[in-house]
Amino acid sequence: ADVAAPRVTVLARGAVWFQAPGEAAVSLAGRFALARVLRVLVDARVERPGRGTDVDAIVRAAWSGQRMVEDSGTHRAYVAVSSLRRLGLVDVLTRNEEGYLLDPRATLVSDEPR
Repeated sequence: ADVAAPRVTVLARGAVWFQAPGEAAVSLAGRFALARVLRVLVDARVERPGRGTDVDAIVRAAWSGQRMVEDSGTHRAYVAVSSLRRLGLVDVLTRNEEGYLLDPRATLVSDEPR
């Protein structure tokens, strides 16, 4: 019987790429907003495992200083999260009552020095 692969997501320096379990690496080069959204989720995962990041915090991190009309920031955050899931983080990028988070059961390996 096959043993399930460990749930490891590799995240590169600055969240410019990631690699989900059993998948090819995905580059976020040129996708600056997606990289910033992933970065805020990685930082939250390291600092507060299991705690969600609300949409407003995601918007502030990813689109800091940009003026937005009404709910456009919320819409951008939803689209960014959906895009990250579609690109390969569907099993790792989850939501709880606090907001979005990287699953605390998943092991994160970073090439970034701490």
